Amino acid sequence: MKIKNYMERIVVEKLDELLQGRTDICACEQCRTEMVTYALNHLPPRYVSSHRGEVFTKLDDMNTQNIADVSKVLVKAIEVVSTNPRHSM
Repeated sequence: MKIKNYMERIVVEKLDELLQGRTDICACEQCRTEMVTYALNHLPPRYVSSHRGEVFTKLDDMNTQNIADVSKVLVKAIEVVSTNPRHSM
């Protein structure tokens, strides 16, 4: 049985959108991983075990409120990680 947290895919895709064109924020692999981790720890998981479940979850996650919730948490994640990077600039 294969189970995955679909929220991870949503967070990564939305983070890509939010960081696009931002030159004022470090978007190295380490910082991106920290941002995704922060967001996933502050959002409810969306586990799926089948393609059908993934489709239904994707439809539900296109809900305006769900998009806003993910965006809000990601903005905070970007702020936290970019002000306290775990590496030297």
